[in-house]
Amino acid sequence: MQGSLRSLLLASASLSIAIEVFLLLFYIVFEKRRVKDQLLYIVLALVFSFISFTACFAENISERTGIPIKLFSLTVANESLSGLQSDLQSALTGSSRAGFGFIVAETIVSVFLAFKGGTRALKLLRILSFVNNVVYIPIFLLGKALFFVTTLLFLIEAAMMFIVPLCLIGTACLLPFRRARKVGLVCLGFLLVFGYILPYCVNSALVKAPRVPKLDYPEEWGVVLFKVVDESGDPVPYALIVLEFNRTVFVPCNVSSCCCPCCLCCPKNESGMFVVQMNEYGKRLAILPHGVYCVKSVIVLWINISDYSVSYCREVALANYSLGSKCFPVYGKLGEFSLEKGGYSDGVYSYKGDLVEVKITLRDFDWLVNETGVYCFSKAFVDHSEVSPLVLGDRILYKVVLEPGENMTVFFFGGRVKVRYEATNPNMSVVYRTRLSDSVFNCSIVGENFFKFLYSEFSMWWNRTRLGFIMRACR
Repeated sequence: MQGSLRSLLLASASLSIAIEVFLLLFYIVFEKRRVKDQLLYIVLALVFSFISFTACFAENISERTGIPIKLFSLTVANESLSGLQSDLQSALTGSSRAGFGFIVAETIVSVFLAFKGGTRALKLLRILSFVNNVVYIPIFLLGKALFFVTTLLFLIEAAMMFIVPLCLIGTACLLPFRRARKVGLVCLGFLLVFGYILPYCVNSALVKAPRVPKLDYPEEWGVVLFKVVDESGDPVPYALIVLEFNRTVFVPCNVSSCCCPCCLCCPKNESGMFVVQMNEYGKRLAILPHGVYCVKSVIVLWINISDYSVSYCREVALANYSLGSKCFPVYGKLGEFSLEKGGYSDGVYSYKGDLVEVKITLRDFDWLVNETGVYCFSKAFVDHSEVSPLVLGDRILYKVVLEPGENMTVFFFGGRVKVRYEATNPNMSVVYRTRLSDSVFNCSIVGENFFKFLYSEFSMWWNRTRLGFIMRACR
C-alpha cells in the first residue's frame, strides 16, 4: 500500500511540475507578461507536492511533531474502542439487571401496600423508589457513554474502510495540480481530521505510548581499538579507561555580531567524559565521535592507576592535531563489523575499515584475589632490587636469602593483611616495622561515588536511546 501510494505521489508531483515548467517555457516564448505568475505556480506545485508527501505518511507527521506513530493508528484506535465498548456493554448489562431487580421489588411492595397498607410498607416503598432513581443514574450515564463510543467506533471503521483511503488518493492525485487543488485541499482536510486528529484523540486517551526522545548526536564517528597490557605484554582484562574529550561545535548566536561564515552560529567548546571497559582479552573495539581524547585514568578492579603510558598508531596520525603525551585523535569513516575472523579484532568482534589503535601500558603488579572478591597487589624489594613473587590464590609468597642486618621492604596496597614468615635458621629473629605511607606507585582507591555515578549515567543513556524505548514499547 505504501509503495503504491509513494509511486502515485511521485508520478503526480512529477507530472504537475512538468506541466508547470512546460507552461513556463511556453510563456517565455509567446507571453512573457505571464512568466512571473507562472513562476509562482511552479513554487506552489513544489510546496503542495511536499505537503502531499508529508501528509500521506504517518511516519512523516510523527517525525515532525514528535508524537509516537502509534497514536495515529486507526487500527489501534479501533481495537481500543472495541474493548471499551465491550466493557461498557458489560457494565450497562449489570446495572440494568440491578435496576430491574429494584423495579420488581418496588412493584411487589406497591402491590402489598395496596392490599394491606401500613407505615412500614410506605417507608420501604419510598426507600426503594429512591434507590431505583439512584441506580438509574449510572444506567443513563453508561448508555450515553456507550452511544458516544459506538459513534466513535463507527467513524473509525468508516475512516478505515473508505474515508482515509479515498482521501489519500485524492490528496496524492489532486493536490499537486493547479486546477484540482481545491478538491485536493478538501481531501487533505478530511485526511487530517479522520486520519490523524480522530485516532490521536482516541489513542491519547486510551493508549500509553511514550514519546521517542530526540537525540542530539555527532554526525561523524570513528573506530578505536583499545589495548591494555602490562610491561610484560600480558593483557589486563576488564580494565576501565576514563577518557576526556574537548571539541568545538557551532551553536546559534544570541548576539548581533557574527563569528562564523553563516552569521547564524558561534563556536562553543564542549567537554565531557567517556568510560570504556576492556573485555576478557584486555581489548575493546569502540565507536567514538571525531575529536581528540586524553586518557585521564585507568581503573583496574577498584584501584585507580595513574602510572601508565599511551601510544597510538603513528601511521594514522593527522598533522593538524596538537596532542599531549596521553592523548590520541579519533577520525575516519565507519567500516564493517562482524563476528568472523579477519581485519582488526578485540577477541570478540572483527572490524575492517579506518581505525585508530591505542595501546595503554601499565606497570607490572602482583594481583591478589580471594573468594570474597577482595583484590589488592603487593611489591617487594631487597636493596632496591625487586623480588619476584609466587602468587597462590589469596597468598603472595616471597622466597629470598637475607643476610644478617639486611632489610626487605614490602609494599602492600589493599585492605587487611596477615604476615607470616618461615626461616631455615631457627636462631634468626625478624623485626617487623609496619607503617601507613603514601602510595609510591601512583595508585589510589576509587571511591564508591564514582561507580554510582557511572551506573546512573549508564541508566540515563540507556533510557535516552531508541533501543530502550523500543524494548519498553514492545512489552
